[in-house]
Amino acid sequence: MTFRSASLAALLLPLSLALAAPALAQQDTVVLAGGKTQNVKITALDLEGIAYQVPSGTASIKWSALESFRFANEPGLYKAMDLIESGEIQPALAPLKEIVGNAKARAAVRQEALHLLGTASLRAGDVDGAVQALSKSIEEFPKGYHVVADGGLLLSCHLGRKDAAAVKKVSDGLRAAAASGDSSLKASVDVLWGRALLEQDKTSEAQAAFEKAANTGGIRDDVRAAARIGAARCIALSGQAADAENRLKAVIAEAPTTQLAEAWNALGDIALAKAKAAGRSADGVRDALFCYLRTIVMYAPGPSDPSDEMERALAGASESFRALADLETNAEKKKALIEKAKTEAQRLAGWYPNSRFGNKRN
Repeated sequence: MTFRSASLAALLLPLSLALAAPALAQQDTVVLAGGKTQNVKITALDLEGIAYQVPSGTASIKWSALESFRFANEPGLYKAMDLIESGEIQPALAPLKEIVGNAKARAAVRQEALHLLGTASLRAGDVDGAVQALSKSIEEFPKGYHVVADGGLLLSCHLGRKDAAAVKKVSDGLRAAAASGDSSLKASVDVLWGRALLEQDKTSEAQAAFEKAANTGGIRDDVRAAARIGAARCIALSGQAADAENRLKAVIAEAPTTQLAEAWNALGDIALAKAKAAGRSADGVRDALFCYLRTIVMYAPGPSDPSDEMERALAGASESFRALADLETNAEKKKALIEKAKTEAQRLAGWYPNSRFGNKRN
């Protein structure tokens, strides 16, 4: 999640204040959860919150207490954000590259630019550029706000290339960076490693990583939910679909919204696998389709958020529509279902041109 900008009221400071205190205009704008505005100099975007300068050194504001923030005097960054949000990915790359290549760029601004450059490069189909930006982001900001998201994206790049050595190298680097971090960071890295193992069909090892994360004390709810979902996926692949479904339904009942896409997709995967095992049960395929469509409609990622679950849902929906078309005997209905399958596959290819789910499932 990226806090893009402060509210309009906070940004439109009174002219008299701006004229009376020109130095204030050089400071960043922070809007707290209660609506109060502060002008500070942000120095870092950390896992727990933003850090900013005070006379005695630095202070911090937790993310839970923050509604938004906006860097001062960074038109290039916000131009890129606006372009990304409007779907104009290619034009957004130039201002981001300019920031990243500027040796005088503020660390916190560079941190945000590297994350955005990595995600935008992926959406533009430039995997090499994404790997370079995401690697720099993790290397330069190992305790930064985006480290888990960028780590997951980087692993996804290497998994798509079936580069097991690179996957292991990234995972080892993340674990080393997390060694001095809090329990949530360590568990998050275990979840990423579990997902990487699962993608490589190492189900038993993946389940061990997920369960280790889920049983870690003092971690955030979203991290524990992700670990529980991963463990349920492994259980389903081990032939215990009913147990996995019950676990996923329990997660859905209490998990943060950020994890619901993954949970519904996992249910969709189980339903589709069961339908195939039952000789292409139409009802089972429809159950799977509704799970994938729920993710597509209700839990779409933000422009710079990880997109694995949206990609998985688009691929699953396409596969489900095609399975229903195979079962349909009415020629007109069959044609309509085939067109829907093509539409979802085209959306996947258009929005995420290097998706490993497109290569795997369509």
